[in-house]
This record gives sequence, structure tokens and C-alpha cells, in this order.
Amino acid sequence: MTSRRGILLALVLALAFGIGGALAGGPSTAGGRASPASLTLSWWHLIPGLVLGACLGVLADIDIRSHRLPDRIQYPLLGGLAAHILLVRPFGVHGLWSALAGAIGVALVFLVLAVVAAGGLGLGDVKLGAILGLWTGWLHPTGPVVFVMAAFLVGGLYALVLMALKKATRTSHIPFGPFLIAGAAIATWWTLL
Repeated sequence: MTSRRGILLALVLALAFGIGGALAGGPSTAGGRASPASLTLSWWHLIPGLVLGACLGVLADIDIRSHRLPDRIQYPLLGGLAAHILLVRPFGVHGLWSALAGAIGVALVFLVLAVVAAGGLGLGDVKLGAILGLWTGWLHPTGPVVFVMAAFLVGGLYALVLMALKKATRTSHIPFGPFLIAGAAIATWWTLL
């Protein structure tokens, strides 16, 4: 059961990923930075961005409440996004190879971190990293790098604030999914800056 927070997160993230993706994926921004005068909407990016954002809102709420990122949401999301990227390629929507590189690269880095730092990242974070690496790589070749850097920066700052307020210690478990999602939202809008 999704809470009110989950519904609000789903709405906000659907708008952030849908509109951000539609602007970042427009033909005038492909492969480079956008100028405000050249922004156009990409409908090929709007619909999956809306769906992705809504699902990410639900995932963030679940992770905050239970420290879990369920496969029953993640696998269809990954498969649906990958299928969409493959299907729209004939229509002139590019980014297939950077999307695949983003998904595989982020998943491998996160898998190594999950194995090396046992108890840090979980396999749910690894799978979410693959989904978000696919999305951000589709939008821009540097998107996955921006996404990962932003996620660790925002998550680290949050942890530091909690420790400064004595609400957490170095060994406290903090769900990382919401910070991965925040990093991907930042990367989604990155090409528009």
C-alpha cells in the first residue's frame, strides 16, 4: 500500500522526469547542451519519463519505509524502459549505446561496491542503478556519471547532517534509493543548465 508521501513523490517525480526528459531529449539537445531558445519537447522521452518518475516515487516511499526496493517494480521498469529505447530508435531517437553503457557501467560499479562494502549498497540499489543509468545514458552520454556523483553527494550530505544532529552514527543504515533517484533527477535536468 502506497502512503500519501508515496503518492506525492510519484506525482512530483513523474513531472520532474517527464518534463525534464522531454526537454533534455529534444532534437535540439541531442549530444550537447541546450540553449533556452532551442528547447523543443521530445514526446519519445515524455511518456517513459512520466512512467519512470511515478514508479520511482513508489520505490522511494517503499525504500524509506522498509529499506527494500522490490523486484516486482524494478524488473518491469527496467524491461519496459529498455524495450522503449529499442523501439523508438528507428524513429530517429538516439542514445541506445550510451544508455546500455550507462546501465551496465553503473550496475557493475554498484555491484562491486555492494560486494566490497557488505552492508552498504544492497542488490536493490544495484538494480535501481541499472535502471537510472539506462535512463540518464539515454538522455546524454555523460548522464550516468552526473547521476552517480550527484547521488553520492546528496546522500553523503544528508548523512553528515544526520550525524551532526546526533540522529545517526557512522554505522546507521540509511536507505540509498531516494538519493539515487535524486541524483538521476539532477542528471535529467543537467543538460538544460
